[in-house]
Amino acid sequence: KAKIKVIQIETVYGGVDYSWSRYGGEITAIISGEKVADVKSGLQYAKDYIENKSGNYSLNEEGTLGYYVDYVPRIGKYYQESLGLSEGTSIAYLVSASVESMYGLDKALKAADVKIAELSEIPSRVNTGGAIVYGTESACRSAVEAFAEGVEYCAFHPMDIE
Repeated sequence: KAKIKVIQIETVYGGVDYSWSRYGGEITAIISGEKVADVKSGLQYAKDYIENKSGNYSLNEEGTLGYYVDYVPRIGKYYQESLGLSEGTSIAYLVSASVESMYGLDKALKAADVKIAELSEIPSRVNTGGAIVYGTESACRSAVEAFAEGVEYCAFHPMDIE
């Protein structure tokens, strides 16, 4: 969407709604471009995406139970390089609290023909877990749905045994 290069993306805080500052949040990203206008365009796209398309979901009114799911129908250069995947590959980003994330990931892998590109082992430094999975666009959408259902089930039925 912009003539920029993603230099670094790092998860820095798992609080989402419990940010450490007015501008703090889940990730820090560094982008670069040849022109200031290119970087501004990249920042505008990121702002719009966060405000209007981002996959942060809350399971309760208090916002204390939540997860992040999203899928990218066609990855760009950053994910091609960092995950070693081919151009045009679809990915799904699946993240939640530690236990819920592993339960949801198990559901996603069983429900959709996807493979793990990157696993966030638990407990992470931000006390979350999850994975980036890849496959076809429809498989990634199915993985997102199964993950979300699994996380919700686990969050509200922590002592149930299937």
